[in-house]
Amino acid sequence: MAIAIGNKILLHFELGNESYGLVLNDLSQIIILDNILKLPKCPPCIYGVGNYKGVIVTVVDTPYIFNKIKPEKFYIGLLNGKYSHIGLIISDKINTIAIGSIDTGDFQYNSDNNTSMEFLEGEFLIENKLIQIISANKLYNYLLESVNYYLRKEFGLLT
Repeated sequence: MAIAIGNKILLHFELGNESYGLVLNDLSQIIILDNILKLPKCPPCIYGVGNYKGVIVTVVDTPYIFNKIKPEKFYIGLLNGKYSHIGLIISDKINTIAIGSIDTGDFQYNSDNNTSMEFLEGEFLIENKLIQIISANKLYNYLLESVNYYLRKEFGLLT
């Protein structure tokens, strides 16, 4: 379902009963990783790592972050630019939506997991469906903080 109503294009997917989107400019491609290695003593937001064309990709457990059940079948959305080694778990049911702008005002966020709001860039309402837009930059900063915390905890550097 591609709806042309603006100048940004979102990759739309669902986790649980909620809709999410990523601005396509934040993605380089959507892939399938068959062999994802789960790492011991890793933050729960990291699903594991995989090899894609010789590049080690850190797979982010997006459903965990948003307190949703992981879909049985899923794709990995590879982020762009300096985040190109990061892949997000997204459902296998995806489409694109063209939008005009993202509302960055007060969120009408209705999830049980309000802590995940910090990863959102904004929201967009289309056909009575609220699509929550994930910020690649905010998510990346959260991952750095989580990994840093776990490493400090693992090596006894917490005070």
